[in-house]
Amino acid sequence: RSGALLRIENNEFNDGDLGRYEVNDTTTQFYFRNNISTSRGYMDVKSTVENSSTYQVTIEGNQLSTSNNSWDQLYLRGGNWNQEVKGSFLVKDNTLDGISISIQNIEQLLVQNNTITNVQSSNAVQLNNSNAVVENNTIQDNRYSGVYVYNDFGHQAVTDTIRNNTIVSNNTYNNSYNAGVYVEGYANPVIWYNDIYDNNYYEIRNNSTVNDVNAKYNWWGEETW
Repeated sequence: RSGALLRIENNEFNDGDLGRYEVNDTTTQFYFRNNISTSRGYMDVKSTVENSSTYQVTIEGNQLSTSNNSWDQLYLRGGNWNQEVKGSFLVKDNTLDGISISIQNIEQLLVQNNTITNVQSSNAVQLNNSNAVVENNTIQDNRYSGVYVYNDFGHQAVTDTIRNNTIVSNNTYNNSYNAGVYVEGYANPVIWYNDIYDNNYYEIRNNSTVNDVNAKYNWWGEETW
């Protein structure tokens, strides 16, 4: 409703999912902060706000882990696959153990200063049809790709920036399909100033037949000239 503010802060979740939430008004805000979970880590948050000047959804300072290596994830979305991008999200300063971040059709997203490790069921950070900045995160020791970026034909205008991250020792499954950063479809991310090394098979894999990857000033684990 108009003017609503929902805060979920300083809680400990002992069992069950973290909840399903929807923000659908320009003056409604949702905060999920400083919570702890050691059993489950699935949360579904949808925001259909457009052209917002502030973050409508803030997920910050949480320590979340899963005990059963299931499909636990922070599932963040602005719309369905065939819709325009919507919503404004901030995901900051979280520690995620075994829990991925899955992103779909978001207009504005900042993923900053998180630690994401030991994800077993999917890519650690999955960007689909979204305008995202992923910066200053540690993404390490995950079973599949550290960061996966995909845009379809109808979302070629969205942009992704991946910068100043440590993306190391991913693809522990050791499968040739995965990489530190995997790019597919019409995605055209900027990948600058990251430490990307010791990811099995590929540091960056560009599986797009449309765009070249803009990957400059990264550290590959050896001298880069």
